[in-house]
Amino acid sequence: MADFLSSLVVVVLIAASIAMWWRIINAHKNSRPHCLSPSASRIAPLGFLDVVAAILITVSSQAFALSLSALLTGIREFDFEDLEHMTVINFSAGTAQFIAAGLTLWYLANRYGDVRAAGLKPGSLIQDLKLGFYGFLLFVPPMLLLQAVLTNFWEYEHPTMEMASPNSPLLAIVSAWWTATIVAPVSEEVLFRVVLLGWLLRCFANPNDFAGGLIGGTVRPETTQSEQGLIADDPQEVNPYASSASTYTSKPEFQHQKTWAPVFIVALLFAAVHIGQGPAPIPIFFLALGLCYIYRQTGSVVPCIVTHFLLNTFSMVVFTLEQLFFPQEDSLSEEGLAAPAGIVDFVVGFF
Repeated sequence: MADFLSSLVVVVLIAASIAMWWRIINAHKNSRPHCLSPSASRIAPLGFLDVVAAILITVSSQAFALSLSALLTGIREFDFEDLEHMTVINFSAGTAQFIAAGLTLWYLANRYGDVRAAGLKPGSLIQDLKLGFYGFLLFVPPMLLLQAVLTNFWEYEHPTMEMASPNSPLLAIVSAWWTATIVAPVSEEVLFRVVLLGWLLRCFANPNDFAGGLIGGTVRPETTQSEQGLIADDPQEVNPYASSASTYTSKPEFQHQKTWAPVFIVALLFAAVHIGQGPAPIPIFFLALGLCYIYRQTGSVVPCIVTHFLLNTFSMVVFTLEQLFFPQEDSLSEEGLAAPAGIVDFVVGFF
């Protein structure tokens, strides 16, 4: 029953996804703007120094949080198989990771004097939220379908599934939800999309700018928007998906001819960090392609965070409902073998 209901939900999502892709393809064929058209994006002047700084901020924050937790709880060595220990880790290290993401954005915005260098676009919040929802419909259902096929041949594992079980202590459940729905979407998108992808976009778009790619900063003067011919009297009349704060129209990818490689590189790295969760890295790679593409097109991390948040929240809700109302379906079959994996068994694998 659980698999039937979850499958029905996924079928509805896939139908919505097909409809959205159909509209985008038709719009592209007719040279009309669509939700994936390039908007007011500018390649950020990030350097390798910024990547190192972001990693140091993240690692040092988590190390401090774990050390403080060990001091307060008396746990000298954390056991990742222990539910109580994992609860402490989720709250302490997860919160530190979330704060580190905010510090990273603050560092980038202050270093370059522009919040756009931190993947933020003033005045485009509503449009970014909409695009995040569109991204969920576009990229998540096909990935769910792929994962559903793979889990029939490859067992899926994830510690959060145990922590989010209704049989777990309340604090463990809360920590699992906190980590999956808030910490992971924000911290992973900031690190992978804003920092890593932002730096690689700059390197591949300006391959001869070695010094800039190393230390960051603007090396050559930028042409004005009027010189580039990218200003519209009313951008929303040209592209209804563009923010009213944008002065860019839906022109061809004027600055991204050389930046397909970073999209694939970051998607591979994002999938690699999920190794050990069964088949999850394969569909996660394709999901990451979509997230990287959205960031490349918009220069905003908000749509990526929203898509990631919706995916993880959907996964946690489905898993929790399955555990609450259909717990018997997780038990062993009469032959003593684990029951075949269904859609419910893999959805939490994307965070």
